[in-house]
Amino acid sequence: MSLYFGLIFLFSLLLTSVLTLALIFCIYLYYFASWDIMHYEIDMNNLRVIRLNKRNKYLATVLDVKNSSVGMFKYGSLKEFLGYFDDDSKLNINKILADSYITNVTYKLDVKLNDDIIKKTHFLTWFLFKIEKFIIRKHQTHLTIYATSTNKFLCTLTWSKWFSNKKLFKFDDFKQSEDKLAKWKNFVVVGFLLKTSKYNYPFFNTDLKIILKTVNLKKRYVKVFKDQDIIYLLIKNLSSFKYNSLLKKISYLNNYSNLNDYYYKLTIFRYPLLNTLYYKHNLKEILNYALYNLYITKKPNDYINFKASLLKDEKYLNFTKSLNLYKTLNANSQDFDLFIQEVTNTEYIDEKISLDLVKTDIWHQEISKDQIDFFQAIPYLEYKYQNLWFDYLDNYAKTENKAILVKLSQERFLRTDFLINDTKAICLLYADYDDFSFNRLNTKILLHGKLNFKYGVYLTNITKSTYNLVSALQNLKYIVLSKELCLQLKNWALIFSCFHLVKLAREKNITVIFEQIDPNWETLIFEKLQIEYTLKTFVKLEK
Repeated sequence: MSLYFGLIFLFSLLLTSVLTLALIFCIYLYYFASWDIMHYEIDMNNLRVIRLNKRNKYLATVLDVKNSSVGMFKYGSLKEFLGYFDDDSKLNINKILADSYITNVTYKLDVKLNDDIIKKTHFLTWFLFKIEKFIIRKHQTHLTIYATSTNKFLCTLTWSKWFSNKKLFKFDDFKQSEDKLAKWKNFVVVGFLLKTSKYNYPFFNTDLKIILKTVNLKKRYVKVFKDQDIIYLLIKNLSSFKYNSLLKKISYLNNYSNLNDYYYKLTIFRYPLLNTLYYKHNLKEILNYALYNLYITKKPNDYINFKASLLKDEKYLNFTKSLNLYKTLNANSQDFDLFIQEVTNTEYIDEKISLDLVKTDIWHQEISKDQIDFFQAIPYLEYKYQNLWFDYLDNYAKTENKAILVKLSQERFLRTDFLINDTKAICLLYADYDDFSFNRLNTKILLHGKLNFKYGVYLTNITKSTYNLVSALQNLKYIVLSKELCLQLKNWALIFSCFHLVKLAREKNITVIFEQIDPNWETLIFEKLQIEYTLKTFVKLEK
């Protein structure tokens, strides 16, 4: 009898162990396959789609469907790709693809997958979906579409089953980590140049999980630091194989940086030591050098995977010297140079307007004009000194009693320390990819500004969201269409969109200013667009 009960006990124990291991294995697989990013390119000329990254062969996501014609470097039909999504999502995607003449603009959508797509997945994925009902979670799918050129779109599809973790992420403290880092040798550095929308952003655990996932890293293996406009990772004991894999991944991601919400560019390199002040100081300088050049340059391979000998390279030393001088000149200058673009009326309107677009500039014999132009094009350096520039120009406007437009980033305008109660200068707001925050702008304007506070927006594209912007913003008085946008006004579809924008602006008593017009345009274009005001070229104000 005792033997019988003993066998039953052993069998029960074995069965329990097997079931426990099976459950742990399933949960592991579920979590492993619960997040992924897929990149696609849509070719509207031929109505076809190609996947740009590898499919997960064994631990497949829901979109790694069987017998799909859309594969890596293998074109499939646009119809099949759209079949991944439900009817509402498909409709929203088609609306974007219909604006195929619009370029250099990013769209973001929350989409839902077609229920039938699950039936076409690999067995393991199908099985994971079956056990999902026992784990209370909901998946989220986000689609980012970037119009690269006429009839060409890059897409990023992010598939996630995470809960949104609203606990603030605690970055590592460099000073507190110094003793530990001083023992590290030949470690790896990965740097991210943050987008302007993330300068004042409270990073949550979920955000860092997403950032780390894009480079296939986990927090427990890295130290994560944030310094102004850069997040950087320090990684110890990384094998050559893993390093080369990471290098390849970063080179790939740099080609599609328009499709993420967090960073413009990434870099990776090995660094020898952090046990002296010299190496500690140069770590941040090298990150600036690499990421700022990656943001501007068309030769990205020069600024990733470089050697420590870069610290003695003349090009690097000149960069750091010029950057520090640029910062000093802006922080301490009491007398900037001024450049003015006069707003002038065209022959299609008799009424003149007394308004100029004004900007500041600096000069020093030890820094070239090209270097100054380079630093002025870096988003954080522009953001950092915009308060100083705006205050200087506002004082100029008050002294001269002139109406002037001053370009100002949305992020700087929305800061609590930027006051708009007593400004003479007119803010001309701009945002990355024209991604304006309607509600936040209206809140600041209505609660903290004068009732007659006037401002404008600087646009680089015209999309359906542009009409929403113009309709939603309170007290908007000016729209300036950028030079880049004006140069595209040869396409009649874009001209038609521009016509509707001008019509909407007139209904709301908003003045539209074209930054540049082509005198060779057909008369019909001028008449259709009702071009009344344009900007002259910048002229230095002689003091």
